[in-house]
Amino acid sequence: MDEQITKTSSALRIYEMCCGVLLLLATLLVILEIIGRVIFNISYDFIVDGSVWLTIWAMLFMAGPLLLSDGHVSIAMIREILTGKSRWFVLVLNDVAILSYGATVAVGGFIMLLKHWNEYSVFPRYFPIPKWWVEICIPSAMSIFTICALILLVRDLRRKW
Repeated sequence: MDEQITKTSSALRIYEMCCGVLLLLATLLVILEIIGRVIFNISYDFIVDGSVWLTIWAMLFMAGPLLLSDGHVSIAMIREILTGKSRWFVLVLNDVAILSYGATVAVGGFIMLLKHWNEYSVFPRYFPIPKWWVEICIPSAMSIFTICALILLVRDLRRKW
């Protein structure tokens, strides 16, 4: 059991490191854009867009692990006041709401992705960037979020009060 927890935590650390690398790349793109604008008097839209997209990717992909570590934003006032079965019920109700949110956004993201794919939608920049390249992060990150929400729900259902 301890070996499985160690593997899971090391995999989670690698996952978080990858998201950190995405943030680092976004920062480097911003610095590159500033240098290009100030020194060479040039600016490319796709560099600005790329840094924003990488930041969004990193944040969306971190939503699931943050949810599992109770690092997400929540209103704990009601949860802290309640005790026993009523607290358990509020936790489970919250988990069901989070799960339904994640599943709905993931399914909506897949539908949006199929629409972009079928219509050949692009971002018109110096060279066309297919929208599905950028927006594939929504269904994939929200699918991970939904899996984490399901793990959270199962964990809270097993909790004894």
